[in-house]
Amino acid sequence: MKKLTVLLLVLAMVFTLAACTKKPEEPTPAADIFAKSEGVLTYGDYAAAANDTEVKIEAFVQACAYNAAYGNASLFLADKDGGYYVYRMNVTEEEASKLTQGAKVRVTGFKSEWAGEVEITDATCEFLEGTYVADPIDVTFDLYSNDALVKNMNRLVSFKGLSVAASLDADGNQVPFLYNWDGSGAKGSNCDLYFNVNDHGNVYTFTVESDECPEGSDVYKAVEAFTVGDVVDLKGFLYWYYGPNPHITSVSVTTKSAGAPSAKAFADAALDTEVTVEAAVTGLAYNETYGNVSMFLQDAESAYYVYRMSVTPEDVTAIANASRIKVTGYKSEWAGEVEITDATFEVVDGAGYKPAALDVTALLGTDSLIKHMNKYVAFKGVTVEASKDPNGNDAPFLYNWDGSGAEGSNNDLYFNVSVNGQTYTFTVESDECAEGSDPYTMVTQLKIGDVVDLEGFLYWYNGANPHITKVLSK
Repeated sequence: MKKLTVLLLVLAMVFTLAACTKKPEEPTPAADIFAKSEGVLTYGDYAAAANDTEVKIEAFVQACAYNAAYGNASLFLADKDGGYYVYRMNVTEEEASKLTQGAKVRVTGFKSEWAGEVEITDATCEFLEGTYVADPIDVTFDLYSNDALVKNMNRLVSFKGLSVAASLDADGNQVPFLYNWDGSGAKGSNCDLYFNVNDHGNVYTFTVESDECPEGSDVYKAVEAFTVGDVVDLKGFLYWYYGPNPHITSVSVTTKSAGAPSAKAFADAALDTEVTVEAAVTGLAYNETYGNVSMFLQDAESAYYVYRMSVTPEDVTAIANASRIKVTGYKSEWAGEVEITDATFEVVDGAGYKPAALDVTALLGTDSLIKHMNKYVAFKGVTVEASKDPNGNDAPFLYNWDGSGAEGSNNDLYFNVSVNGQTYTFTVESDECAEGSDPYTMVTQLKIGDVVDLEGFLYWYNGANPHITKVLSK
């Protein structure tokens, strides 16, 4: 099965090297800003502490909601190991002015729980030296499991590529958001905003809390501008209220050109009908002999595969330099792989999309894996298992699916990996990653029992047939 020729990965990393002729003096070691004072709990100790017991923690302010009328502040805090929420701590106006993002504090109070949210109540704080602002943790994939999601409670998190789903207002009309959870509020009243998002058919409710991001703030206005079907990236704090209730603090809407179809339109289209998609090129393979390219495309909604589109050399240059392209062709299927054939393209304006590898290890062997067909994905901590060569001997990989190939012939590589006792076959396609390339060489150096991380495109061939483009030894 040959589908591509010469893979040119659009995703690239640039490394800058510098050389010095004189060895600099050794710097004075920096103080560990995460070091805990005597009597202060680590995050692990805090998590293990019983509810309604006194706790003392040291962490860094990530967000502060100050209520001047009542003289209190609610805080999201973080250290390198976890997140904390401090509920309505009494503070003076002067203290509130110091609770800026990154400030280090020592908080003493009582560990409590309300509707599933773990928090610190009846708290006092002291200000310490040090500054730390956490990067958001992408938990989009964890939306599938509350057990996985709850581990990041109160941390700054992000959700990528979700679609705004309709809510129902008090009159039963479909709307993109509600003022108050039940739609009882109104514009100009500084109400909380509630909106639904759709992730592959699963719907979740997110919130903009008006005491954290009031009416008129950028995030509040961004949600008020939503339309149903918008594709959004979101950041916020993973609050809990009978389940995940993220408090959103940042919104980015993925823009497409006017009239660009949605991923749902492609998914709903019948086979052998004309379709149009608009996305960024994540993998491009040019066959100069036959004058065609095959491409993996991806945006915040979904991913697509374009099979052998006729091109000129100038077209290839234009595609490689484009942030996004619009492709029109026919939706087809071959051995389970959904693709676009007989395609043409045009370069369009719009933001590019460079996806991080989506970890789908936990989906191996499940019906949910197919939802991520053609995406750039990762498999973490998989174990290399034996394959059988033509002589019945154990081998860490095979040249060709049946072992009929040989070194030096630029054959495809096939190798087995296991996760949780189940074995799967992965491939390095030689017309994507030729013999001598890094992934090809790395696979030929594997040993049975090696534990590796892998990245590549989730191609489909009578089942999942990941095309591996990166191998990372553990």
